Amino acid sequence: WTVAFAQHDANILWSGGDDATCQVWDVRVSSSSPVKKVRDENSSYTWNAGVTTMAQHPTDPNIMAVGSYDEYVRFYDARYTSHPYETTHVGGGVWRLKWQ
Repeated sequence: WTVAFAQHDANILWSGGDDATCQVWDVRVSSSSPVKKVRDENSSYTWNAGVTTMAQHPTDPNIMAVGSYDEYVRFYDARYTSHPYETTHVGGGVWRLKWQ
């Protein structure tokens, strides 16, 4: 559904799917498994719907905003992807994200 390359490391990319998953990949690793799974370890699920968009913070390479059509934007620190550090309900499906 969506992919975002890390701005400060072209070998790292984040992918989001209609299967309600988000994963981090390293193109230098030849594996069919991601290097990290982005989730919420405190919940039985992270997203209630597909992951539709993501945007890396323009000045902090560790921060990624991830949107879904479950009406939430979740903010992750790329070093600790086991849970979002902030979750915001936006009242509608999230199709695009842009930092300002």
